[in-house]
Amino acid sequence: MGKYGTLQLAQREPSRRVPSAVSQNRPSITGVLFVVIGVTLPCLVVPSASRLDYNWKILEPSQSINPAERRRLKATHTAMHEIQLGALDLNLLVALDALFSEEEVGRAAQKIGVSASAMSHTLRRLRTFFDDPLLVKGKGKMQRTPKAEALAAPLHKALLELQRAISSDVEFDAASSSQQFNIATNDYGDLILLPPLLSIVTIEAAQIGLNAKSFDPRGPHLPLETGLIDLAIAHPLKQAAGIVQQTLFEDDFCCAVRRDHPSVGSRLDLDSYMALPHLRLAPRGEPSGPVDRALARLELERRVALGITNFSSAPMIVAESDLVLTAPRRCIEEWARLLPLDIYEPPFAVPPFSIAMIWHERFRHHPAHRWLREKVVQASG
Repeated sequence: MGKYGTLQLAQREPSRRVPSAVSQNRPSITGVLFVVIGVTLPCLVVPSASRLDYNWKILEPSQSINPAERRRLKATHTAMHEIQLGALDLNLLVALDALFSEEEVGRAAQKIGVSASAMSHTLRRLRTFFDDPLLVKGKGKMQRTPKAEALAAPLHKALLELQRAISSDVEFDAASSSQQFNIATNDYGDLILLPPLLSIVTIEAAQIGLNAKSFDPRGPHLPLETGLIDLAIAHPLKQAAGIVQQTLFEDDFCCAVRRDHPSVGSRLDLDSYMALPHLRLAPRGEPSGPVDRALARLELERRVALGITNFSSAPMIVAESDLVLTAPRRCIEEWARLLPLDIYEPPFAVPPFSIAMIWHERFRHHPAHRWLREKVVQASG
C-alpha cells in the first residue's frame, strides 16, 4: 500500500429519497477530477455508469483491503493510469512546470513571481504528493528523476491547453503584454532575424521578451507540440504531422576575404578560388556542405585550412588571415558592415536555400502566437 493509502470505491445502500436527474446519471460534482497523463501515480477508480449512488473514500495505510478487491484495484489502476487532482492545487502544477523548465528553484521562483523559500516549500509538497523526489541535485542544474521526465511534457502540454481554452476568446494586447516567447534558431537566425525582430518588438511591445533556444530540425518535434518552443527558424522541414511552416525568404552564397588580400584582385576567378586556403563553416559539424557538393559536381575539391561550426568567429578569422570564406550572403553582408572584408561572387554556381518559420498546428489561431508570427514576417522582409 502506498504512502497515500489506497482509494477504494464504496457502494452505499440506495437512499429512499428520490435522487435528482443529475445524480442519477453521474457522480456528484463534489466527486473527483481526473486527468490522464500517462504516469502511474496514486489513483482513483472511475465509477461505472449506474443508477447506484457512489461515494469515494480514502483508506489509510493502516486499513486493510481484501485480496480480491486489491487485485481489482491494481488491475484498474494499471489499465487507467489516472490521478486524483482534488488534493492538488492547480498553482502547484504551474510551479512544477516551472521547476521542470528551469531545473533550479531560484529561477523557477522568479519565473512565476514567488520567493525562493516559497518555491522550496512547494517542491516539498509536490514530492510528498507524487511520492518521488522529482528533481535531485546534479552538476549545475538539478536533474529530473525518471518519473519527472515522464511527467514533464504531458504536464506542460495540459497547462498550455488549459491556458488556450481560457484565453481563446481574449484579444491579445501586445502593448500591455509581458509574455515571453521562445524562438529556436541557429547562428544564422540569431544574426539575420533576431536583431530586426527585437527592434520591432521593442517599439510595439516593450514588455514582451524573446528567448533564443536551440532546436535540431532533424530531431523530434515535441518541443513545438508542447509549446516549449513557440517558433523555429530553420530550413523547411519534410512534411510532419501537425507541423506548419511558412517560407520567409531565400538566401544564396558569396565569398569574403580580408580587405587588400594579396592574392585576390578585382574579381575572384575559379583558379584563384581553388588556390586559396578555405575556411569552412559547418554549423552541424558535417564534413561537407552545399559549397563542397557544388564543387564536387565540377570534380573539384577545395583545400580547407580550418573548419568551424560557429558563425560568430568566422568573420574575425577571415579579417585576420588569408582564408576565403564562402557563406550565406546575408551573413557576409552584415559582417562586412562591421569588419574590413571584401565581398566577391563565387566563381561557380551554388544553389540558394530557403528559410522557413515553423510551428505546431495547435497554435495556428492563438492570438499571441499569431501576433508573433506577423512580427517575424515583418522582420524578415
